[in-house]
Amino acid sequence: MRITYIFPRMGYGAGITNILTEIKYIKNLNLNFTFQLIAIEKINIPELSLKAFSLGVKVRLAPSDSQLKTILENTDLAVFHYWNCPSSYVFIKRLQLLSLPMRLCLSIRTNGFTYPQIPPTWVFDMAVGIIKVHPKTPVEHAGEKPVIQIPSIIEVMESRKELSFPNFNRFKLIYAGAFNPCKTHPQFLEIHQNLPIKNYQLDVYGNINPTLFPTNSNIHLKGFSNNLQEIIGSYHMLSNLQHRMAYSSFDKIMKECQWVGVPPIVIKGSSVGDLIQHNVDGIVANDLEDYVENLAEISKNESRYLALRSSTFDCTRASYKPLEIIEKTIDFYALLVQTNSKNAIHSNVPERPLQACIDGLGEGKSALEISLNNFTKEELWFLLHCEGGLAQFSHYFEEDLSLNELIATIQTCLLEQ
Repeated sequence: MRITYIFPRMGYGAGITNILTEIKYIKNLNLNFTFQLIAIEKINIPELSLKAFSLGVKVRLAPSDSQLKTILENTDLAVFHYWNCPSSYVFIKRLQLLSLPMRLCLSIRTNGFTYPQIPPTWVFDMAVGIIKVHPKTPVEHAGEKPVIQIPSIIEVMESRKELSFPNFNRFKLIYAGAFNPCKTHPQFLEIHQNLPIKNYQLDVYGNINPTLFPTNSNIHLKGFSNNLQEIIGSYHMLSNLQHRMAYSSFDKIMKECQWVGVPPIVIKGSSVGDLIQHNVDGIVANDLEDYVENLAEISKNESRYLALRSSTFDCTRASYKPLEIIEKTIDFYALLVQTNSKNAIHSNVPERPLQACIDGLGEGKSALEISLNNFTKEELWFLLHCEGGLAQFSHYFEEDLSLNELIATIQTCLLEQ
């Protein structure tokens, strides 16, 4: 089977790393699969390209129309790791214009239920099957098409190891991933600067702007790390404080931590809060105050912490089966290839970028068309600034007057609220 993965851009997020891990597992099964990667945007990270190359996989950055035609003609199934952003929209329009016969599997990598990342009907229409990562992702527009929930795959090739226990003299927290207010709680820094813990440390890994951080002896910026999996076990907890509207699931880093017994702490109402069993494989705090209280209490109560760490380790090793996930994925791919013929995309893709953007609001689109007063200040801010939001679309389509007018109206509304 020939699989082509399509994703908006090369980056360290779960998209490309999840794809490469999936490919590695499938190759280890010695099946008759071949792979190719298409990055829609012309952004290259040599380290990731080299990793793909080591797996014998070609990476195509922003292929030309003729290259794209050749690739898709020789592909049994195209797996589109979709999230709402301008380049995804432009690429879908391009596929429609080229009228290339293909089988397209839609893989929704964001949580898919917080705007502006709610997949619209026209996105579902172009697919022969849908994979969702988060259990709450709405798929009612998929119709009769097959839908499957498959969690992000993490690499756990090593045999079972014993649970390790870090020194309790200094309580060590870790955060890993993209750091911005659309994925991380806007009060993340404020909350973690002055925790009521006598001796603690928070290490932040990922694409972080250092100017966001005031000087703080407890918080350390680590940037990207190539050996994160090797050091995760030295931390006590994963701090995964997210706003209820944050659109990224972060399930991959959470599972990597849980696999070695590091429990996450999250907040109820956020998408990651739906992925944790409270006091079984992590802590689900009721609100910000409860988040701080739980951290303070567990940092002082070593026996409670050790019980939670053991429970996290045992529960994850018992329930998370990477090979079963891969087998489920392979079976789904085979089903789509066997039961669907190749067809050109005929979905009703919006002509205007503004329409494509606000379609990511789901049911909120109707409320937006009636009045901005139907939205809170936080909701308007997310609609404006999130990836797939109005500002990003406006930056991509600078001459679109309707986009700029709506942005100006929202900005005025935010000032007045």
